[in-house]
Amino acid sequence: MAVVTGGLPYYDAQTIRSGLPPAEAVAALRSALAAGLDPAADPPRIGLPLTHGEFLLMPSEFGADVGVKVLTIVPDNAARNIPVIQGLYILFDSQTGVPTVLMDGIEMTGLRTAAVSLAAVHDRVLAGDHPLRVVVFGGGVQAHSHLRTLFAVAEGRRAVGDVVVAVRRPDAVDVRDLVESPDVPARVVGIGTPEADHAVARADLVMCMTRSEEPLFDGGLVADDATVVCVGAHDPHAREVDDALIARSTVVVEDPVMAVRSVGAVIAAIDAGCFRSERLVPLSACVRTDFAAMPGPLGFISVGMSWEDLVIARAVADRV
Repeated sequence: MAVVTGGLPYYDAQTIRSGLPPAEAVAALRSALAAGLDPAADPPRIGLPLTHGEFLLMPSEFGADVGVKVLTIVPDNAARNIPVIQGLYILFDSQTGVPTVLMDGIEMTGLRTAAVSLAAVHDRVLAGDHPLRVVVFGGGVQAHSHLRTLFAVAEGRRAVGDVVVAVRRPDAVDVRDLVESPDVPARVVGIGTPEADHAVARADLVMCMTRSEEPLFDGGLVADDATVVCVGAHDPHAREVDDALIARSTVVVEDPVMAVRSVGAVIAAIDAGCFRSERLVPLSACVRTDFAAMPGPLGFISVGMSWEDLVIARAVADRV
């Protein structure tokens, strides 16, 4: 619920979730890009090491709004069964600098990350005429959020045929915690198993949301008309897909300049000599380019940018 403390409202996870449906979050991001928002102009996020993790500040300004997300990332939280990412979002008025609302940072991050992914691959995912075959690597908050957003965007436009969730410990994941639609066949398999490889080979959409530092599957298995989304690896040394897949794909990133510094899969492929940075496609192109017509696999790799949170925060504030 929305709580007012000292005159400043706080939007908790349920308020954000009910206030801004996933499909509207995707539409808000695409509208901002169409209106001229330039991801390349976004301020860099600020990271500071902590004893048990990392502290992140993600400031941005666009139009009448200024905002900042304040996060901690504590990897050991996974063993505590609490989210690795914790934090708050603060929205300000750009003219006065007065804070206007606080928001739950975990829900904001889950909502906006999935919305960015689906904004990027929106046209490609909806273009097919057969039910989508989906593979998800990871079983956490982002897996749930991406599936929820996918179902919302696809509703009435393209059916989801089945979902395979690939994780390190299949016995620890209840697939119905991730796939909310009881009518869609869904199962859990182990990463690196023949079942996972078979699922990747037949998939229309592969979504990766792990903190893996090594490729999760053989990129040669991915079909030429498939789409691959990667959002879990945020460091230059980490990657969820291999050089083979990067080399044969149209690769979309939030900002090409940032990608050659921060996106591990891109950095590795460039270093291996099988990919050139000039081939990177900026996310802003998704509102003016027909990604559905791109030959070969389409890949979107995200590390998260501050403008994305600001757009979603404004959309939430407008609807609550």
